Amino acid sequence: KIPVVAILADKGHDKIVRAHAASVVLKHGCVYYMNRAWATEVIDQCADFPNGEHDDMVDTCVYAWLWLRRRFHLQLTDEEDDEEKGVDLTPRRLYG
Repeated sequence: KIPVVAILADKGHDKIVRAHAASVVLKHGCVYYMNRAWATEVIDQCADFPNGEHDDMVDTCVYAWLWLRRRFHLQLTDEEDDEEKGVDLTPRRLYG
């Protein structure tokens, strides 16, 4: 089971800053999608951000990726080496 909890918006950062912070997950190829019409709609909205008409799905994706990142449920490909070297991978607040 995955616990469902409310995540409060980070009032100190705007959507673009949060999306930029979460983009590392995409850059490392950690996101997979199903070949479905709804998946294409989500991808299109994320690709159009911040100039698209809507951004509600972008917020959902960004918060999910950041939540997974902070809880280390999502490990990037280059982190294994850092961990072995004793690098501190404790989550830190980005941009302040």
